[in-house]
Amino acid sequence: MSAQQHNCLNCGHILIGKFCSNCGQKSDIHRITLKHFITHDLIHGVWHLEKGIYFTIKESIFRTGKAATDYISGKRIIYYNVFYLSLLMLGLNLLVLHYFLAYTGMELKTSNGMNEVGGFLKSNTKVFILLFIPLISFCGYIIFRKNKLNFAEHTIIAGFLFCGMVFISLVQTLLSLFPTAIKNILDYSIIPLLSYIQVLLPAWTYYKALSAKYTRLGFVWRIVLMYIIVIIFYLLVVISILFIYKYIKTGNFEIDGNFYFQN
Repeated sequence: MSAQQHNCLNCGHILIGKFCSNCGQKSDIHRITLKHFITHDLIHGVWHLEKGIYFTIKESIFRTGKAATDYISGKRIIYYNVFYLSLLMLGLNLLVLHYFLAYTGMELKTSNGMNEVGGFLKSNTKVFILLFIPLISFCGYIIFRKNKLNFAEHTIIAGFLFCGMVFISLVQTLLSLFPTAIKNILDYSIIPLLSYIQVLLPAWTYYKALSAKYTRLGFVWRIVLMYIIVIIFYLLVVISILFIYKYIKTGNFEIDGNFYFQN
């Protein structure tokens, strides 16, 4: 930046230091050249994006509760948006699963009574999965009141938790792509272990994030209650939507048949 430039080129604010105090743009702005575009905009930009994504995924698995409370307390620039990241991984998960089923010749089959409902559930998978965030946020807000976090802050905790769980699901899906001989070994080792981690991750997350205000027993009964409420509420919501959809489409509530995979 030349000595004559004293105002931000983006917003016109007077510049002090390396960044504009008004909009955050760098004060050192160069003319775009091919070299600058490749070395800065592409390589530098992608590196920082990947670094932020990698760090956020790592934190959402190994420091889920602490990462969430750090974010709530104001340490935010180091994290990639967990909700965008969760949607990205969820979409990748469903894409991999879709092509896996197509590649293996395996597809979801239902009896005649479940065809339309099964199609509805399949086409709205993301919606049903994303119900997890508001449900667990609401339960956390009601059950862990001593921490005095608002609903939005509980949503952040649920977001980090969801991000970690979706990544584990993605790993499980990718492991399912291995040849049968290897997959049979994984089915009795790594994949069950990842499932156990998924089940325990909510308890670990809330323990690290919110347990300081409670006795050990007080935290245990609250987290058990939270599991029960989330499971029951989630099932009720899904079943209710399923029955309502079935009634609108067919005029009755009868749902017969089971989902099964068929080659």
